[in-house]
Amino acid sequence: MPSTANLTIAVYSESSGWKLPAALVEQIAGVSSAVRVRPVDSRAELLTLLPETHYLVGFPLSDEDFYRHGRSLRWIQLTSTTPELRVELPRLTASNVRLCTASSIQAAQRAEHAVMLILALVRRLNDAFSAQLDHTWASHELSRSIADLEGMTVGIIGMGTLGRAIAKRLRPFDVEIIATLGDLENPLSGVDEMLPPERMDELIGRSDVIVLAVPPTAVRNVVLNRALLENCQKSAFLVNVSHNRVCDDAALAEMLSRHRLAGAGLDSFESAPLPESSPLWRMTNVIITPRVASVSPRYWERATNIVCENLRRLLDGQPLIDEWTAEDGREQTAPPAAEPSAEHAST
Repeated sequence: MPSTANLTIAVYSESSGWKLPAALVEQIAGVSSAVRVRPVDSRAELLTLLPETHYLVGFPLSDEDFYRHGRSLRWIQLTSTTPELRVELPRLTASNVRLCTASSIQAAQRAEHAVMLILALVRRLNDAFSAQLDHTWASHELSRSIADLEGMTVGIIGMGTLGRAIAKRLRPFDVEIIATLGDLENPLSGVDEMLPPERMDELIGRSDVIVLAVPPTAVRNVVLNRALLENCQKSAFLVNVSHNRVCDDAALAEMLSRHRLAGAGLDSFESAPLPESSPLWRMTNVIITPRVASVSPRYWERATNIVCENLRRLLDGQPLIDEWTAEDGREQTAPPAAEPSAEHAST
């Protein structure tokens, strides 16, 4: 670790002129007098400072930028969880750059969004709203389809920071929680049963509600494909609040149209914005939100808290929160000192 380190904050939108507020920059600068903090608000300014930058907050760089100018970098803290990083994560970690994602920043609101979608589907809020628009008192029709979340089995696919946050919020509803794509040995997952990935078809078949909460760096390919969707119960609901494009949307639309699924609540899609031609738009048993699960008015406050905590840990030689390690191909989430939370950033 350099004795005096340069930290560059590259959290900005050049098109709108927005940048991280000065008060939050000052909060980061207050962590240590041994770190010189310099905010930038343009790509040109970032490239000027990058050769002597040891720590970088945000990542508005191209592959070429990183390899030509980022040779001094030792730590990068992302402020978003976008899976479409222009520099591959394994190549970053192979170049001795420690990298932390922003999963913890977004976990709280994404988890709330997931629970909202689950309750809306189970209690048929979409049907009630449709009847409201038609000025129809549909109590009889709704009574035949409304269900109880209590006693249901919820299968969570992806037990990273987000999956654990969802499990925590579902526990008071007295549901059975099973999960996969997580640490089989982790006793803090908050689930009743953790299944290995090769038993995902079993999880899908047993679940009344399937929740996709796959961590942003866990996979690059579709997790829930046509073959796995065929295992769903006809009465099951699917909720997707993943950071990734992890569900085959065409196969999902087909399953819904064939009534092989009861409904879906979707905030994540293979393509965003969702194309106007997608049949998902026209399905009355589908609730669509336009990738707003991560939105929070407290996002940058939470992001700054994570930056400060990770900077302290880095300087003290402690485990970092949401550090990505290429060795085992997944995020390592160190327990935060204070519970952090989360939104959507353009860096």
